[in-house]
Amino acid sequence: MAQKSLASLSEQQMLLSRRLSLPIIKRLFSPFPRFVASGALPVRAVIRRLMSSLMTVLFLSALTFLLVRLAPGSIVDSILGMTERTAEQAAAVRAAYHLDDPLFVQYLRWLGGIARGDFGQSFMLNEPVIDVIRRDFPVSIFLSAYSFVFSMIVGFLLGVIAALRHGWCGRAVLVAITFASSIPTFANGLMLLWLFGIMVPLFPVIGLGNPTFLSRVYHLTLPAIALSIPGAAILARTLAHVLHVIYHEEFVLFARSRGIDPVRIFMAYGLRNALVPVISVLGLVISTTLVGSVLVEMTFSLHGLGMALVDAIENKDGALVQGITMIVAITIVTMNALLDIVCYFADPRMREKKS
Repeated sequence: MAQKSLASLSEQQMLLSRRLSLPIIKRLFSPFPRFVASGALPVRAVIRRLMSSLMTVLFLSALTFLLVRLAPGSIVDSILGMTERTAEQAAAVRAAYHLDDPLFVQYLRWLGGIARGDFGQSFMLNEPVIDVIRRDFPVSIFLSAYSFVFSMIVGFLLGVIAALRHGWCGRAVLVAITFASSIPTFANGLMLLWLFGIMVPLFPVIGLGNPTFLSRVYHLTLPAIALSIPGAAILARTLAHVLHVIYHEEFVLFARSRGIDPVRIFMAYGLRNALVPVISVLGLVISTTLVGSVLVEMTFSLHGLGMALVDAIENKDGALVQGITMIVAITIVTMNALLDIVCYFADPRMREKKS
């Protein structure tokens, strides 16, 4: 019996070692090609998710349109100002913007214009809203993408350290993550401005610099770091919790008791099983980054959509407020829908539920 038990343990150890010796990239992403090649593409699930995203965008568009209409003041006052105006001038503005039509008709007309790529006319800038979006949206996207890279790198490293280091180092990282997640984004920006812009002037404090890639990266480093702190804290906290749970599972404890290399255990079991929760939380990181870019652009005087949105709100430019809000909402909803579809491919439990 003892020999059979030893033989069984030896076979299990050989199987485990053979399984862990597979290429890391192949093991991490092996569900994707098999699932696609099998022809079991989740068409219904994708359609349902896209329809849900469309309904979310429609709801946000109606809410934005209603809030702009219910805001204090009127479009006539915003365009003509508070100076004296004739009744003919007020009537001409109301006719040009169809303000005498029912609210539902105005909403449908605005929604139809969005479907054609017409977001209306900005009276503050005297140009189409779509032109403002085309000019300022690349700045916000570049800043958000740069910040997202920082969030991924810092959040991953801190999450792994907090999960695998059980001494003072892990506890210090957890305290730092909790503290960082409680600081507002604009406060992070002000501290970075004071530290690296005034005390130790390593980076520029305002503006975008030249339109070259390296100049943009250099000028947006401080804003990207300030914007990435909340996202990095979210990612690190999630990854630390997931890895802590995984490392207490029986299969991981068995692998560690067999003396398997800790790096192999982390890559084959820890990272692969943490992949789906991390992908799920990336939607929250993206939303936090895009929304927080408004305050960061104001802090560092960056002419992106955030700065344009604040100026539009101050000047009661309803068309520009609606257009920018819709673009940001569509971007966030689209990214979350894509991440949900990726999770469907990555999580075998969802595929088993479908089958």
